[in-house]
Amino acid sequence: MPSATDDDLRTTYASLQTPIVVYAHIHQPCIRNLPGLTVANTGSVSQSYDRDTRASYLVIDTKLASSIRPPHPV
Repeated sequence: MPSATDDDLRTTYASLQTPIVVYAHIHQPCIRNLPGLTVANTGSVSQSYDRDTRASYLVIDTKLASSIRPPHPV
């Protein structure tokens, strides 16, 4: 949902009543910080759709989400 509007994200995830939502499987890392809501996608270890061949994973430390892209040979 990288192209979703802020209103779409709020509507989609409001019923969860949580400040952080993590989803996966779209092969494109994304972190959206809205007031009171962070929506994050983990990305992909392989077959990334954003043309970055590095693996992508998500780290959540308390209330901060970070996308990590370590270098690795292709």
